[in-house]
Amino acid sequence: MQLLQYFLFFIGCFRLFCSFKFLINPVSIFSYAYPNVKKEVFLGLFSRIAFLWFFTTGSMAIACSQDIENKTLFFFTWMTFVYGLGHHVVEYLYFRTTEIKNNLVQFSLAFPLIIIMGSIMISW
Repeated sequence: MQLLQYFLFFIGCFRLFCSFKFLINPVSIFSYAYPNVKKEVFLGLFSRIAFLWFFTTGSMAIACSQDIENKTLFFFTWMTFVYGLGHHVVEYLYFRTTEIKNNLVQFSLAFPLIIIMGSIMISW
């Protein structure tokens, strides 16, 4: 359980770092995650929404790492990983706005956490 706390803290810090990166440099989200989308479309709005998503989920992951026994916070943190992974799968398979190589970090970090956190929730 302590290893999960450290990993959630790492993921939360990583998300917070990425959130400020998207706020300071709005073009970075398009060059990294969505190379097939025109950069002029909703640049400011999209970068602010990405900032809010990453900042909120990063804060939730850090809060969950500090209080791992809080079942509600644990569930909502787990749901952020499920929703994020589902979003990237839909972006790749349906909308074709991203490539698989750009989502490897999301897949390699979110999928194991979904399995581990889901198995912990089942055992509660």
